[in-house]
Amino acid sequence: METRPLKLYWSDTRQDNFTTATAEGEHDSVVAGYRFIRTEGYCLPEAAPGTAPLQLFYSDARGDNFVTATEQGAKDASAAGYSLIRTEGYVYAEQQPGTVPLQLFYNDARGDNFTTATQQGADAAVAAGYTLIRAEGYVHPKPVGGLKVAFPLTGHHEWRQSAMHMDADAVLTEDGQLRVTTDTWSTWMLKGFTGGCMVMVVDDHENVIHHWVIHPLGVDGTWIGQSRRVDVDTQQVDNTIVERAVRLEIICSHMGKNRLSQIIEEAQRRIEEILRAAAAVTTALEA
Repeated sequence: METRPLKLYWSDTRQDNFTTATAEGEHDSVVAGYRFIRTEGYCLPEAAPGTAPLQLFYSDARGDNFVTATEQGAKDASAAGYSLIRTEGYVYAEQQPGTVPLQLFYNDARGDNFTTATQQGADAAVAAGYTLIRAEGYVHPKPVGGLKVAFPLTGHHEWRQSAMHMDADAVLTEDGQLRVTTDTWSTWMLKGFTGGCMVMVVDDHENVIHHWVIHPLGVDGTWIGQSRRVDVDTQQVDNTIVERAVRLEIICSHMGKNRLSQIIEEAQRRIEEILRAAAAVTTALEA
């Protein structure tokens, strides 16, 4: 049976770790402003002998996503007022050859449940004052039977600076159509700006295998000209890229007409963040 990646996202605003294995979870995390940290391991998409459902619970009061596969975890979530959202996948109840423990950590000060299957995650949790609660189950550290990716892939980014605003959504379909919708607007009365965005296609090794810069996207002030615009751009991506794609990243930025290098530099910074995912989660947890 093929496995699916169990991905870790982090929200600086909520101080919340979110581990998910579904397209819905990945979409929700991106829309809510979470950033991808790394793949924690690989779970099963369907039930099999000796497995337990990996369930996602959420507390609106705490702003906390809690992923658990044990009866005790489900009881604790219910008692604390969490709501069951969905089943993310299935994990082994007992350790199998070639699997690693999916460990639950908790930080009382943050009210954050953190489920991790990597040494980086465990080390960062301990350094940030989290307490190990238990092993929720066992997962594969590497994909088994090939990596199954659910299309379409989506990406979302919101950028705000002073009176400059940009929202962007990207969608990559299985037949290779990359569609980007960008909403750009200024709330200055007499001044506009020029923005741009870059879309990056990422493979399962966190390599950027394709990128596309959309520029210029200029608007005027609210008292002069057009202060808001919505652009829809499409590009056909080669099948050899689509076959390797597992995720989309998209960034927006202020980019003057004569400053194309600015968004290139911003994109390079974002790429470096992806490649330094292990260090990023440590920084986020200790912040």
